[in-house]
Amino acid sequence: MASKVALAAKVAILAVGTASALLMEGNASARVVGGTVSHSGRFPFIVSLRKNAQHHCGGTLINSDTVVTAAHCSEGLNNAEGYEVCGGTLNRDQCGFTSSVAFIKVNTGFSMKTMNHDIAIWKLSSAIPAGHASAFATLTRKNNDPEASSEVTVAGWGLKQDPEFSHNGQPIPPEDLRELSLTVKDRAQCRTEMPQPITGNMICAGRPGKDSCYGDSGGPLIDDTNALVGVVSFGRHCGMEGRPGVYTRVGKYISFIESGGEELGSGGEELGSGGEELGSGGEQLGSGGEQLGSGGEQSGSHGLDD
Repeated sequence: MASKVALAAKVAILAVGTASALLMEGNASARVVGGTVSHSGRFPFIVSLRKNAQHHCGGTLINSDTVVTAAHCSEGLNNAEGYEVCGGTLNRDQCGFTSSVAFIKVNTGFSMKTMNHDIAIWKLSSAIPAGHASAFATLTRKNNDPEASSEVTVAGWGLKQDPEFSHNGQPIPPEDLRELSLTVKDRAQCRTEMPQPITGNMICAGRPGKDSCYGDSGGPLIDDTNALVGVVSFGRHCGMEGRPGVYTRVGKYISFIESGGEELGSGGEELGSGGEELGSGGEQLGSGGEQLGSGGEQSGSHGLDD
């Protein structure tokens, strides 16, 4: 998921811009590339986080008033005014329900520079009852780490093609929810493929030509039991061979999530000044431990295409 600008700039645009702004800038949000249209009832817990009726990021409803999403979708939002959550639908423009947002809690360990601890909680102003149009996601167990080669599924309303490789002008975001089956990658291998530190708080997943992409950020990654195991975080280009998408590992943040963001500690491994993951035997991450934006540019989120 390559980009012409540094990750920090791309993510900043993603976190505060509208879908149209993302397209004009060619910056990073995630999309589903190589995916298919989801059928009714497949992802009753997925929601669209919106500003001025424009899709901003994806999210996952885990109870009647709590949404799990990415920190980079939330960083820099001084208050939740003007934001709403739309859900209970497969069409991003036809909400089954909407709710304003009471407050947003970003994990305090989050770094826009490294994308470590990329997770946040959005608390809704009004409770959403579970019903035929919506349901709540099941969280994975604490510290769960999906095995390499296992199958996972990502969903979102992100672009279906990387803008940098489009030959027909800027791609148009799909109206209908799309999903894609991916393969979890060995973390050690992922560290050799990605130019930035890949920590134990992250999951790498992908398939050649298939990926999440611009506009999918914050959305769910589920396992074969339909448990929420990941949150769409970042990547380098969309669907490029040897460049898997990167997802926040939800199992590392169960206490943070279940406390509604009140337990603000990071909940996962930290990075030392040299790019080392503390608590993991000082294992070096990435290629040389280089930081994002220092020659290792990336897109800030993902999507699903044909």
